[in-house]
Formats: sequence, C-alpha cells, structure tokens
Amino acid sequence: MNDGHRAGRRSWALWVVVSSLCAILIGSGIVVLQCRGDQRTASALKLALQGVDQRDSNPAAALALGAAAVKLSSNKYTESALSDILLSARKQELAGTSNVGAIAMSGDGRTAISGDLEQGTTVWRLLSSGSGQQWSPRARLEGHKEYVTAAVLTPDGSTAITGDHSGAVIVWDLDDQSTPSKEWEFDSPERSAVQHMAITPDGALVLAGFDSGAVEMWTVRDQSRPTRRGVLRDGNVWIQGLALSADGRIAIIASGGKGHVWNLADYSSPRRVAVLENVHSAAIGADGLVAVTGGDPPAAVRLWDFRDPSKPDVVGSFPDDGREVNSVALTPDARLALTSTLKGLTTLWTLGDPAHPKALASLKESSRVVNEVAISHGGDVAMIGTSGQGAISWDIAGISGSPLLDACSDAGKDSGLMLTPERWENLLGNREWSEYFGGREKFDPCE
Repeated sequence: MNDGHRAGRRSWALWVVVSSLCAILIGSGIVVLQCRGDQRTASALKLALQGVDQRDSNPAAALALGAAAVKLSSNKYTESALSDILLSARKQELAGTSNVGAIAMSGDGRTAISGDLEQGTTVWRLLSSGSGQQWSPRARLEGHKEYVTAAVLTPDGSTAITGDHSGAVIVWDLDDQSTPSKEWEFDSPERSAVQHMAITPDGALVLAGFDSGAVEMWTVRDQSRPTRRGVLRDGNVWIQGLALSADGRIAIIASGGKGHVWNLADYSSPRRVAVLENVHSAAIGADGLVAVTGGDPPAAVRLWDFRDPSKPDVVGSFPDDGREVNSVALTPDARLALTSTLKGLTTLWTLGDPAHPKALASLKESSRVVNEVAISHGGDVAMIGTSGQGAISWDIAGISGSPLLDACSDAGKDSGLMLTPERWENLLGNREWSEYFGGREKFDPCE
C-alpha cells in the first residue's frame, strides 16, 4: 500500500492508545516537565501518535512511524503504540459474525467453529497465514433448534461437537468441511443450556457442562454411537468453565467460583480429589501436569503444578489489572497462555519462567465483552468470540514481546520501515524532519 495522508476518523481502539499517549504529553505536571526536558522522548511520543493515527488508513506508514518512535525512545507508551499497530495488521474479523458465544479451533489453527447467537453456527477454514490470513466460511452446521452455546473440535479438525441453549449436543463429521454430516445427537436427561465443553485430543471423551450444574461424560470412540458414562455434579450452580487433560484422567470443573478437580481414571467411579478457590475458567496442559485458572483479582490468573492432582500447588500468579478473568486457553506444551476479561482485555502470555509469567501482547478490539478464547497448539493463531464484534483472529506467530524486533522481522531485509525526508514530507506534510532526526539523510529503525 502506498504512503498517504492520515484518515480523518479514528476507531475506538485507536482512541484507547491515543488517550494513553496524550496523557503522557499533557497529563501530570511531572511527566510534562519530563518531556520538556527530554526532547527526544517528546518527539518519540508525538511520532507514536502519528503512527497510531495512520494504523487503519495506511498500515505500512503506521508501522514505519511506530517503529521509528520506539527506536527514538523505547518506553511503555511507544512500545504499546507499535504493538497495537503491528497486531492490527495481523488481525481479521470473521465476516458476518456478530454475537459469538462459542468458539473452537483445530490444533493447527486452520479450522474453526463459531457459534453465533444471531448468525448461526459456521465452519471456517484458514486459507492463508501471516499478515494476509483469510478465514473463509466453509459450511453452516444446521440441526440445532436453538442457538449454539458451546463447541469443541478434535485437533485434526475432523470432528466437531456442539451444544445449544436447549441442552442438545450434536456430533458432526467434518472430513468434508463443505458438507458436514450430523452423526449423532446426545439423548441427555439435562434440559438446560450447555455452557461449556471439553474433549480429549483423540475425541474419545467429551465433557458437557450444563446450566443446571451437571457435567455429563460421554465416550465417542464411534461417532455414530456415543456412550453416556455418567454425571459429575458439585451442586446446582451453572458451569463456568471446563478443562480436561489429554489422557482424560483429570478434569477441572469451574462452578460457583471454585475449581473442582476430578480424577476420571475410572469412569464408573469418578472422584473429586481437590477444590481450588477463586476459579471461573481453567485450562490444562497436554501432560496434565500444568494448569492455568482465571478468577477474580487479586491474582486473577494463576499457574498450577498438577503433578499431584489431589494437592495442586500455585507456581505463579500473572500480573493483573484488577479485572475478572473469565476465559483462559493454554497451548498443549504449556508454553503460551491466552486470557480474557469480560470487559474486553485479551492478553497473550509466555510461561517460560513459570514463577513469573510475562505478557507478550494485548490483543485489542472494540467489543466490551469477550466470551471465549482459543489458541492453536503451536501458538500461531489466537481467536476470541465477542458480543457485538463477533469472532476475531490474530496471527501471533513469532510474537516475542519486543514490538520493534517483531516489526523488523515482519518487514524483512528490504525494510519498508526506513524513513527519508521525501517519505516524511509525504506522510506528515511540513513537520520538521530535523526535529526528529537532526541532519540524517535517512532513518532505519531496524539498524
């Protein structure tokens, strides 16, 4: 895309970044004095604003200006602006979705299911990756009498299981994604909405959590003949979240603000072995040794050692901003986590140091409510389901937590991030090049 002048209108998400940066420029007297005393910092903040301003109308120019701002003065405000610009270019809203309460994604991040309260349930396929990723609708799942409220996919994307507001649960064969076939509808005695579901990677065990507080266990070794194995119940409070280890032996049921840990080694005699306080959502690593839970602040998100499921230990707490965390997802290797709050903040974390989880990026969008999050097994694709903005996906491959490093990596050797006086004039009109870069003939933030 050719460089051009700034767009006249700004999105809500743009104003979030602009407001935070403007607060630095004109907020407290101390910070203003700091900027006055440090011309380089003040120039960098103004440049970051210019970059954010062009994020939607001219992504290439926005990235160049944002990267230059960080190179001039690396601080949390310029880095936040550049991260926002970078991730905006990696973001895609799934066309036609609006009020998505359920999402599921295959292990490779190339097949997804969205359950939309208004638009129905859709099977999606990722046709390309990188900054040009495009999700294409493949088919509608027709068969539910009420809207779908929960969904799961096997890692290979061949089987989907969906649950709806009436309590119906349907197994789908997706071998041919353009013509999904309905294989089975569970005959459940529960007559309340399905709130959450969980599935083992082989698709053999499925948990369905209902509004009534019951969690049903089904084995699905044969798609056409699922077998009901029993019911787990910790009261009559609706199910807030479900997590299941890859071998199907350990489950966490979030209900009533607590995480109930169950040993499912013997389906005929499941045992509750522990109760975790302050849990609204949960995810378990593939080996069943690590879990992440979301709840209320403080310590809204916690990392657990599950080597002894009867005595889970808190390994670390994630930094939080005082908001309830209602949905969490974890890569099978427990390397990356994705968390969201009801008020729309979604964060990507690295768990390299379990005692000190580190935020890699904030995935920003304008919806006030995020209902559910999902992350691909390789940590390449993230997806959220929102009320008002539908389903949204990001290419998160290679996100390192250093926005400048990521921007330069995306730009490649023939850096489109380089600024010259001629390009500067085209982008920003008569603003003085020398104010920012002195007597330089060019400025490459990647050098």
